[in-house]
Amino acid sequence: VFSRNMVFGDPYRWTLMEEPFHSGVEYYIEDFGGIWNKMQRYTYKADVANETEASSISAEYGADWEALRKEYYLNVIMGNEDLEEGWDTYIDSLNALEYQDYCEELNKVDSIEEILNSID
Repeated sequence: VFSRNMVFGDPYRWTLMEEPFHSGVEYYIEDFGGIWNKMQRYTYKADVANETEASSISAEYGADWEALRKEYYLNVIMGNEDLEEGWDTYIDSLNALEYQDYCEELNKVDSIEEILNSID
């Protein structure tokens, strides 16, 4: 399952185990036969080996984070809230839902780039 910011489930296994991925980012560039949009955002960090509590925190609070994000973005887009003035409150609301703990857990693992560079 792909979302705008994260990848869950079998794609992790595919990402790290399939031979085309090992050949590098060329696989993802359309001109080289890649199937991914060149503007696709990739997750900077993910606990692919399930070494931290990040996945359990995300499982518990992920839907709430998404709902909060959608509400905030919609309010900003509709002009009901000022982006700059409401930002700190938005971040505080995320942190009240353990988002800071989730980020701290992810900081314990290598970045996706580091993981991929370690594959021979």
